[in-house]
Amino acid sequence: YFSKNVRSTKFVNCLCEKVLPAALKLKLGESPAAKKVPQAKLSEIPDKHSLFRLLAELSSNANSNDVALVSVLYVFQNLLNILPSPPSTDTSDFEALPIKELTGIEAVLFSFHLLSSAHPSFFTAPESAERMADFRKRLQFFALGLQSYKKKLSGPVGTETVKESQLEEQKVALRICDNIKCLTRDLLRIPPQHVSQLVLSWKPLPTPVETTPAVTAAPKRQAPISGVQQTGMSNGVPAKNQRGGGRFRGRGGFRY
Repeated sequence: YFSKNVRSTKFVNCLCEKVLPAALKLKLGESPAAKKVPQAKLSEIPDKHSLFRLLAELSSNANSNDVALVSVLYVFQNLLNILPSPPSTDTSDFEALPIKELTGIEAVLFSFHLLSSAHPSFFTAPESAERMADFRKRLQFFALGLQSYKKKLSGPVGTETVKESQLEEQKVALRICDNIKCLTRDLLRIPPQHVSQLVLSWKPLPTPVETTPAVTAAPKRQAPISGVQQTGMSNGVPAKNQRGGGRFRGRGGFRY
């Protein structure tokens, strides 16, 4: 229903400020109202990954200039909650990497990448120095772990020992890794840039448009311009059709 002409900005603001906080608290049982809601109703609430995916889809058609800063802060806080903090001892230990939450991380990272593009002060303000330093550490650690995970995925792809279903899952996982890599590359720049344009991993890729080669017309056959082409022909015109049969007619009508 939304497009570049029909914006979803109001829905994004409402989702970030009202729907997502209440739904996640109810789903996790952190809200006092969760005890009053029947279990059947709680099961109808989508999980956080589905809500994050909805937010990413709505963000793609939102006008970032009209998105409230409160919404950007909420998305940023959810991103910090998902991204692991790097260990203080061994930075090459990626055991705590949330591999099962890659789709959710992709969705929140995609939303933050889009919605924060019109708020450069969010990254450069003096009060944001501490939070951005922590964010970059988490993002760098996650990017390194994702690179290591991608190498493991790229190994068995295409071999005969991998089943078709596993092969499809690996292709989707590789696509998620590529999307996250593009987003982290933009956000790790100083100041962050918002130039990457990508298709979410759960969305179908656009089919390339097939173009038919243009058929060139055969060149027209041109008549000779000058010169005697054959006997009795001059400039391509038969001699008998020339005035006077080709003889000189003088004064008085006498022929010579």
